[in-house]
Amino acid sequence: MVDSKKEKQQEELRAFGRYFPEGNRREGVLGEIKKDLEKIKKINDHEKKLQEINFALSKHRTNESHARTHYFNGKLNEINISHEDTLGKYSK
Repeated sequence: MVDSKKEKQQEELRAFGRYFPEGNRREGVLGEIKKDLEKIKKINDHEKKLQEINFALSKHRTNESHARTHYFNGKLNEINISHEDTLGKYSK
Protein backbone atom coordinates (compact mmCIF):
# COMPACT_ATOMS: atom_id res chain seq x y z
CA MET A 1 0.00 0.00 0.00
CA VAL A 2 2.83 2.38 0.85
CA ASP A 3 4.47 1.67 -2.53
CA SER A 4 1.29 2.50 -4.42
CA LYS A 5 0.97 5.77 -2.48
CA LYS A 6 4.57 6.63 -3.33
CA GLU A 7 4.02 5.67 -6.96
CA LYS A 8 0.93 7.89 -7.13
CA GLN A 9 2.89 10.74 -5.54
CA GLN A 10 5.73 10.33 -8.05
CA GLU A 11 3.23 10.24 -10.90
CA GLU A 12 1.66 13.50 -9.70
CA LEU A 13 5.14 15.01 -9.22
CA ARG A 14 6.07 14.18 -12.84
CA ALA A 15 2.80 15.74 -14.05
CA PHE A 16 3.39 18.80 -11.83
CA GLY A 17 6.87 19.08 -13.33
CA ARG A 18 5.36 19.84 -16.73
CA TYR A 19 4.23 23.14 -15.21
CA PHE A 20 7.05 23.69 -12.71
CA PRO A 21 10.17 21.82 -13.93
CA GLU A 22 12.33 20.19 -11.30
CA GLY A 23 15.57 22.05 -10.80
CA ASN A 24 14.17 25.36 -12.01
CA ARG A 25 10.64 25.92 -10.76
CA ARG A 26 10.72 29.51 -12.08
CA GLU A 27 10.73 28.28 -15.64
CA GLY A 28 7.82 26.44 -17.11
CA VAL A 29 4.54 28.27 -16.70
CA LEU A 30 6.12 31.26 -14.94
CA GLY A 31 8.44 31.74 -17.90
CA GLU A 32 5.50 31.32 -20.27
CA ILE A 33 3.66 34.16 -18.57
CA LYS A 34 6.60 36.48 -19.14
CA LYS A 35 6.80 35.48 -22.82
CA ASP A 36 3.06 35.96 -23.26
CA LEU A 37 3.18 39.40 -21.65
CA GLU A 38 6.06 40.48 -23.87
CA LYS A 39 4.18 39.27 -26.94
CA ILE A 40 1.01 41.11 -25.86
CA LYS A 41 2.92 44.35 -25.20
CA LYS A 42 4.09 44.39 -28.83
CA ILE A 43 0.57 44.22 -30.29
CA ASN A 44 -0.76 47.60 -31.39
CA ASP A 45 -4.17 46.56 -32.67
CA HIS A 46 -6.62 46.87 -29.75
CA GLU A 47 -8.91 43.99 -30.79
CA LYS A 48 -6.00 41.66 -31.48
CA LYS A 49 -4.47 42.62 -28.12
CA LEU A 50 -7.73 41.81 -26.31
CA GLN A 51 -7.95 38.45 -28.08
CA GLU A 52 -4.39 37.58 -27.06
CA ILE A 53 -5.03 38.71 -23.47
CA ASN A 54 -8.14 36.53 -23.24
CA PHE A 55 -6.34 33.57 -24.79
CA ALA A 56 -3.36 33.90 -22.43
CA LEU A 57 -5.61 34.32 -19.39
CA SER A 58 -7.64 31.25 -20.30
CA LYS A 59 -4.49 29.20 -20.97
CA HIS A 60 -2.88 30.16 -17.67
CA ARG A 61 -6.01 29.59 -15.62
CA THR A 62 -6.28 26.11 -17.12
CA ASN A 63 -2.58 25.42 -16.46
CA GLU A 64 -2.93 26.67 -12.89
CA SER A 65 -5.92 24.43 -12.30
CA HIS A 66 -4.10 21.36 -13.65
CA ALA A 67 -0.94 22.11 -11.67
CA ARG A 68 -3.00 22.69 -8.50
CA THR A 69 -4.78 19.35 -9.00
CA HIS A 70 -1.45 17.51 -9.34
CA TYR A 71 -0.02 19.35 -6.31
CA PHE A 72 -2.88 18.46 -3.98
CA ASN A 73 -3.62 14.97 -5.35
CA GLY A 74 0.05 14.07 -4.95
CA LYS A 75 0.34 15.76 -1.56
CA LEU A 76 3.52 17.33 -2.88
CA ASN A 77 3.91 19.44 0.25
CA GLU A 78 4.87 16.17 1.98
CA ILE A 79 7.98 15.97 -0.21
CA ASN A 80 8.92 19.62 0.32
CA ILE A 81 7.51 21.12 -2.87
CA SER A 82 6.69 24.65 -1.82
CA HIS A 83 3.18 25.84 -2.57
CA GLU A 84 4.23 29.47 -2.14
CA ASP A 85 7.19 29.20 -4.52
CA THR A 86 5.17 27.48 -7.24
CA LEU A 87 1.40 27.85 -7.27
CA GLY A 88 1.47 30.92 -5.04
CA LYS A 89 3.66 32.80 -7.53
CA TYR A 90 1.65 31.53 -10.48
CA SER A 91 -1.58 32.80 -8.95
CA LYS A 92 -0.13 36.29 -8.58
